[in-house]
Amino acid sequence: MVDSWEVSQLNCAPDVSLVVATFNRSRELESLLESLLLQTFKNFEVIIIDQSEDDLTKTVVEVYKGQLRLLYHHNPERGLSKARNIGISLSQGRILAFPDDDCVYYPDTIEKAIEAFNRNPRAAIILGRICDCRGNNLIRPWPRKEVRLTQYNFYWLYSSVTIFSSLRSLFDESLGLGTKFGSNEDADYIYRHLRSYLCLYTPSVRIFHSPLSTKEMPETKAFLYGLGFGAFCCKNWDLPIALLYCTSLLYHSLNLLKAGVRLNVEEARKFKAALWGRLLGLFQYASTKK
Repeated sequence: MVDSWEVSQLNCAPDVSLVVATFNRSRELESLLESLLLQTFKNFEVIIIDQSEDDLTKTVVEVYKGQLRLLYHHNPERGLSKARNIGISLSQGRILAFPDDDCVYYPDTIEKAIEAFNRNPRAAIILGRICDCRGNNLIRPWPRKEVRLTQYNFYWLYSSVTIFSSLRSLFDESLGLGTKFGSNEDADYIYRHLRSYLCLYTPSVRIFHSPLSTKEMPETKAFLYGLGFGAFCCKNWDLPIALLYCTSLLYHSLNLLKAGVRLNVEEARKFKAALWGRLLGLFQYASTKK
C-alpha cells in the first residue's frame, strides 16, 4: 500500500526525489527528516520505502506529512537495492538521490547539488563528500577540488549517500544489504555509467554520516561487505577492477598481519572476515553466472 502526502502549496513537479530505504530505524530517520526541513532548496520530494517489522517508522513519517512532500510505501520484502528501485519507480523528480536513513543533510546539501548540475550541464551523476558536524572530512581525505570520476579513481570518490543522479537507471538487486552479496550496489551503479556519462565529485555537496571502518564494524558485517565487494568485482571484471581487487586484498592482508603482530585477536578476526568475504564473493558470484 502507498500513502502519499504533499505540502499543499507545492503543486508543481519536484526537481529532486530523495529515495530513502529504511529498516527499523525510526529514530535515525527522524533526524534525517528534521535536516530536510532546513533545506534552502525547497522543491523536492521524499520517498520512504519502509521495510520495517513494525509501525514506528510510519508513525514518524506521519508527523512530517504537513511539512514535507512525502510519499510512504511499506514493502516487507527485504533488500536495499529492491527498495531503492521501488522508490525510483515512484519518483517524479528529474534528479534522484539516495540518502541512508541514518545520515543527515546540511542545510545547503540539495542546493549545492543543483548548482553543481547547473555548472556542469553534461553531468549525469554528482557525488559529494561525507563530513562531520563541523564540515571536516570523514572516512577518507576527500579532494578539495571538483574531480571527474574515472574507472581508476571512482572507488575513492564515491559514497551512496552522496549520489545525485539524473539517470533513471536501477540498482542491481543481487547486490546490497538484504542480499547474499551485502554491499557495493552503489559502486556497481556508478561503475556501469562511467564510460557513457560524465560523473563528477564536488566538495561543496556535504552530508553527515557516521563512519564505519573494518576495525569498527561487527565481524559478520565485515564478511558480508567483503562478499559484496567480491561480487561487484567479478561482475565488472576488467583491468581497473582487477587492480582495485588486488589492492583491496593486499590492504586487508597487511592489516590482518599487523593485528596478529599486535596480538589484537578481535581486529584480526574482522580483517580475516573481510578478506575471506572478498575471496568468496568473487568465486561465488562467478558460479551464479554459469
